[in-house]
Amino acid sequence: MAGALAELRRHVLARDFRSINPLSARVILLEAGPRIMASFPEDLSAKAVDQLEELGVEIRTGTKVTGIDAAGVHLGSEIIPCSVVLWGAGVRATSLTNTLGVPLDKAGRVLVEPDCAIPGHSDAFAIGDASYLEDEKKRPLPGVSPVAMQEARHVARWITRTVRNRNAAAEIPRDPFHYVDKGSMATIGRSRAIAQTGRMHLSGFVAWLAWLFVHIWFLVGFRNRIVVMLTWFWSYVTYQRGARLITGQAHAATSSREAKRETPPST
Repeated sequence: MAGALAELRRHVLARDFRSINPLSARVILLEAGPRIMASFPEDLSAKAVDQLEELGVEIRTGTKVTGIDAAGVHLGSEIIPCSVVLWGAGVRATSLTNTLGVPLDKAGRVLVEPDCAIPGHSDAFAIGDASYLEDEKKRPLPGVSPVAMQEARHVARWITRTVRNRNAAAEIPRDPFHYVDKGSMATIGRSRAIAQTGRMHLSGFVAWLAWLFVHIWFLVGFRNRIVVMLTWFWSYVTYQRGARLITGQAHAATSSREAKRETPPST
């Protein structure tokens, strides 16, 4: 997101808004931890920093936000004046998990059994963002779609097996869920990305091309793949990316008056 904002500043503001000086817009990325992209290896994290700085993003690690108000972002005794703040420090699970009466983690996710079953309810399961499960090395599984998809297939196979053998005398043994990590990717900006697949680490334009290929490959239907590929290619070579914003109190008041005139009288 920081990379996308930096590109909006560089290309969209300069082209679409003549009264705005793009250089006056700052993009500051604050991270409370020791490094950004902590889920990636340290070398890829460093590559991400280099690519973001090339785009003009200011990165501050080991910086904890203590408050946000109209004055800006508070970092203890320091205040960064700003009018736009985007918070990306994680999300909580659906509130439904609070009604189950089972153990939850700090994010409200169900601490499921190794087979994804809800503790105390062997016939009920929680998967994806609603569940917390660790791998063989006691590391929490990431909250990404491949984990949820693999968990769904694992649970579906067990349910199908149970239904087919529901008249069997012996209980069917359950296999624990095993996540197959096929790698992680993250785009940083135009022709910038990082990627990890096993021991292979990619960054820059090559990683960006890999990201494009993977996302196009998993689209449903050959026609969708072609359309998306041509659209992305045209946007890449022509910079066809714009933002249209209508701001200001004067416009808001005018719109309100026009809306009143258009509203039919009540009877």
